[in-house]
Amino acid sequence: NSFCTLLAKPNPNLAMLRGVSSYGPCLKAAICSAARHCSTTAGSGGPSGGDGGDEAADVVTPWEVKARGPKGVDYTRVTQTFQAQTVDEGTIAAFRKAYEARAADGEKAPKVHHLIRRGCVFAHRDAASFLEDITSGGRGYLYTGRGPSASAMHIGHVVPFLLTRHLQAALRLPLVVQITDDEKFLFRGIEAKAMDKMTRENIKDIIAFGFDRDRTFIFRNTQYMGDLYPTALEVQRLLTANAVKNTFGFTDNDNVGKFAFAATQAAP
Repeated sequence: NSFCTLLAKPNPNLAMLRGVSSYGPCLKAAICSAARHCSTTAGSGGPSGGDGGDEAADVVTPWEVKARGPKGVDYTRVTQTFQAQTVDEGTIAAFRKAYEARAADGEKAPKVHHLIRRGCVFAHRDAASFLEDITSGGRGYLYTGRGPSASAMHIGHVVPFLLTRHLQAALRLPLVVQITDDEKFLFRGIEAKAMDKMTRENIKDIIAFGFDRDRTFIFRNTQYMGDLYPTALEVQRLLTANAVKNTFGFTDNDNVGKFAFAATQAAP
């Protein structure tokens, strides 16, 4: 199984790209608009400019990214925290090779996206292995998502969707977009009627990015759970409450839906 994660500046939480291979020969390439991992990173961003301690730790969680010092987020420490590797010329060459292999007959492969070439996408996990699978003809699909919290998406949501559109065109892969309307109901307390309106408006924004309509499937958790549930159950059985609490920082006072949601998001 190959697992590929890409982390992008300036907000590694909002622009995490993840790829997974599972369930037989079908490879999954997933792009997540939010990294579901809690961590703190202590480094040169501290006020003293040294290694820093807990009081100088950057905050990188599913809900916020906050630099503690004037130098901004310590991306080197973020790379270490996520057990990732730096994107280098070899990584870019692997993307280029995959693009060439997936290009249609008679068509020229596109350039690797400038956000990758210029270092905005700065780290990855096992990208070479994942791209090698795709290059050799493995089946796959792209996966990304959006948790509606307002009627309009903002500029922070643009990066992962731009990269998703680029990868869909370059690798000629199907795309699955998960709308986690249940997440905002559980985590933000947004009522169902307001959530329905925001979800519809956000889907319009996503469509406007120009994805291939013949290779793109957008679904809402609240409307598609019947089909999603068997896979979510498989994931739920692999997770322990203790692991979910430690990863997401949940407490005994959090509603049980928050604990179950981790498996729901992983299911696609």
